[in-house]
Amino acid sequence: MHYKALLFDLDNTLIDFSFAEKQGLEKIYQLYFSQCISSHEFEHCFRTINKRLWHLVEQKHIAIDHLHPQRFQSLTQTIKVTVDAMEIAHTYAQALGEYSHWYPNIKATLLNLKKHYAIGIITNGITQVKQIQYAKLEIATFCDSFLVSEILGISKPDKAIFNLALQQLNVNANEALMIGDSLSSDYQGAINANLDFCWVNKPAQFLPLAYPAPKYMIQSVAELPDILTNQVKEHPLQGKIPINTCEPAIV
Repeated sequence: MHYKALLFDLDNTLIDFSFAEKQGLEKIYQLYFSQCISSHEFEHCFRTINKRLWHLVEQKHIAIDHLHPQRFQSLTQTIKVTVDAMEIAHTYAQALGEYSHWYPNIKATLLNLKKHYAIGIITNGITQVKQIQYAKLEIATFCDSFLVSEILGISKPDKAIFNLALQQLNVNANEALMIGDSLSSDYQGAINANLDFCWVNKPAQFLPLAYPAPKYMIQSVAELPDILTNQVKEHPLQGKIPINTCEPAIV
């Protein structure tokens, strides 16, 4: 292929962030909320608030550095508990980082790809979480550009954060492939920045009609080397049933 660089999303593309989220929510539930609300109600309340705020971030209605404290301020107010929201936010962020781990075979795949391509990661998320992930997962061993939305004050799908990655990797848009699981942040961002896109569609869901067929579709980044060496044909999936795959990664 003609690509010189590969740009990756991090959460739920390279690492099992859903597991980290589950563990992080369980930790703060047991520490701060278990005496006043059921775990099911607590999780539903958090996810509702979190989804709304992430949507506002993607629409540029609020800055990402406001999201992290605001979601826990809203959570404590909704549940009506007197707990320091910033303390909860710190505890949760720490847990998200510590519980993050690679999907199977992904680190080895990235190290192999690094032999042939410049590697960048563009991640929407909280600085505290990303710093822990960067150290714990030894991301520096293969990554040439690591961009965190909160640090930059720019979030996917804004094309500016993709353009910065291209600049750091010294490549043009037609020389890079974006790989991610989110349609609203990763794919829309790739469209905005004129990048080819590879959809990591783990549940094998249909693509909403609002989106054109992506260049490639895989279920794991471990499949990417075969795609890039033309051993597997392009196989985008275009469906007629819109599905809710457009949520940002929960961080």
